[in-house]
Amino acid sequence: MQKGDTLIQRGLLSFTGLLILLATLILVNVLVSFASVRLDATEENVYSLSDGTKKILSGLSAPVTLKIFYSRSQEQIPHQVKAYAARVKDFVKEYAYASDGMLKMETYDPKPDSDEEEWATRYGVEPMALPTGERVYFGMVAVSRDKEEVIPYLDVARENLLEYDITRMIYRLTQEEKPVVGVISSLPVFGTQPRQGLPPSMAPEPADAWYFISELKKIYEVRQIAWDKEMVDPKVDLLLVFHPKLPPAGEYLVDQYVLSGTNAMLFVDPVCVSDDTAKQRGRGARASFLDTVFNAWGIAVTPDKVAVDLDQPTRVRNQFNVVEDNPAWISVEGEYINSEDVITSGLESLLLPLPGSVTVDDGVELSVDNLLTTSEYSARMDAVSANLGARTIRNDFVSGETRLPLAVRIHGKFPAAFPDGPPENPASPQEKPLENENHLSEAQKEATVILVADCDMLADGYYLRRQNFLGYEMRQVFNDNLNFLLNSAELLTGGDALVSIRSRGRFERPFTKVRELEGHAQRKWLEKEKELMAALEETNEVLRNLEKQKTKEQQYILSPQQQAEVEKYREKRKRINDELKEVRKQLRSDIERLGLWVKFFNIFFMPIVVSLAGLAFGLYRQRKQK
Repeated sequence: MQKGDTLIQRGLLSFTGLLILLATLILVNVLVSFASVRLDATEENVYSLSDGTKKILSGLSAPVTLKIFYSRSQEQIPHQVKAYAARVKDFVKEYAYASDGMLKMETYDPKPDSDEEEWATRYGVEPMALPTGERVYFGMVAVSRDKEEVIPYLDVARENLLEYDITRMIYRLTQEEKPVVGVISSLPVFGTQPRQGLPPSMAPEPADAWYFISELKKIYEVRQIAWDKEMVDPKVDLLLVFHPKLPPAGEYLVDQYVLSGTNAMLFVDPVCVSDDTAKQRGRGARASFLDTVFNAWGIAVTPDKVAVDLDQPTRVRNQFNVVEDNPAWISVEGEYINSEDVITSGLESLLLPLPGSVTVDDGVELSVDNLLTTSEYSARMDAVSANLGARTIRNDFVSGETRLPLAVRIHGKFPAAFPDGPPENPASPQEKPLENENHLSEAQKEATVILVADCDMLADGYYLRRQNFLGYEMRQVFNDNLNFLLNSAELLTGGDALVSIRSRGRFERPFTKVRELEGHAQRKWLEKEKELMAALEETNEVLRNLEKQKTKEQQYILSPQQQAEVEKYREKRKRINDELKEVRKQLRSDIERLGLWVKFFNIFFMPIVVSLAGLAFGLYRQRKQK
């Protein structure tokens, strides 16, 4: 009986132990569910928020709601959209965790004729039409107080800009007033008005503001700034310097503005085709420059040198009324647009007529990133020669075999161009020298400058097409010149937090090992294919030589030597084809073997680890009891 009682007691103890273990596991799971510890194990930390986003979230003064409208109940949604929707939701949860309760996420399924669909339409979320005729919604709305921002459609192609797009929406909600953009320009970008006191016959016709100024005014408060002012108003959030022809007083103004830590956009040009004020003034009259400032920064845009690119020409009509592909009119496309920067990611084509190029000195401590470049088949050429047309350019062309920067993004603490004070000889209309009690001899904080070596890209005719239809003027933008400006302005007026956000890595990771195997097999295939083509050419050459030795009577009859060469080629072709089949077979075998290892790891690895851990623990307990 005692032995039976002992067995029963042991059984009860084991059962009680299992219950305690089960309760412990449940309790641990409950506690872990409330824990805020999160780990991003991706290679490029694609699920981790940048410091700039965290800074904006920490500064929220009012609650923000991110509403995701996604037609998850639609059965015909493409697989890549489904996968992307899951990643977007996971990523938005990171915003909620980092906001300390100031941001929450809501998801809606806008089914046909539902209240959710009506709200999606009111917010401006745009549906995507499927081939079946069904409409799929996948957009996002940010709401705070009485303000709202919307992403009409979350495009998979902009996945690397997802954080920037979401953070930009949140940042806009926090802004009470429009950002201020100040513009300094030697060109009449604000339009011209008739002069007072002139008779009508002598007064020039008034001109409208350039289109990019009109577009900026829709988003920002735009101010025209005279270069002879000692300092720019501190309320100006972004300084846009366009085709500057500034004396030392004007360059001093630009220098002090950047040293204050505020961002700027600089457009300079060795040959500004749109500069009508420079007609008949001789060589270099159409050039703009900021030599003193650029020299201090260790950067240069040579006034008399134009970038030409034989791989990216633009079809234009020359001075002789002949249509030609002109390498001096560069159409920047594809890999020569930086897809890793939030400014240029998503842009497809830009036109830069007779642009310059940016040169960076060795040892410059500033961070310089290329935004737009030429191809490797490009060179710097004398502006006069480049203006003579495509034939002259090709005759004088000598490739530098390197990409030339056409637009760059510069960041850091900029060196002072006037460290000792305002210039003594300002060459300005002022009667007295410049005085500045708040003179800066060094940078107060870091700033960002976008430098573009072309101004014509923002002249209306180089990105805008106007048509008159039934008395109405229709405008059509045909490239990304304007988008480049608007993207840059939006980024630079967003403060340090928004500027610091770069494009992210891809959330969807490719099978790099499979691609490596396929690439290796492709190289083998090409080698064998080249060998086969060489054998064919060799056989044809022998047959041609033998054909020349034949008489007219033997013209249509293969000689024994020719038959032997044909047979030799057939054997070689059969051998090479067999080797090509072996290459394909080996590739499939390698991929299948890799797939088996991946499946084994995914299915059996963790159970094996848990089993070994349990076995080790059991052995440990058994030894302890002994």
